[in-house]
Amino acid sequence: MFKADAEICIHLAGEWDVDLPDDNKAEIKRGLNESCGRAKALYPVLQRRYPHDPAVKQLLRKYRDLKSYQAWG
Repeated sequence: MFKADAEICIHLAGEWDVDLPDDNKAEIKRGLNESCGRAKALYPVLQRRYPHDPAVKQLLRKYRDLKSYQAWG
């Protein structure tokens, strides 16, 4: 679940364009808030649950920017 949400988050962030129609922007914002929000919430859970698992550490390093994600209003 974490990896899928993180990938969707990154994909949607790349879709953002200020010139998009407002309804498209709203749809992207909803998707970002959902996927990025879930991934951000799971990030520390995975850190605590698997502190010595090299595969989990590598995965979390790949998506470390999620820690600073702020929801769109």
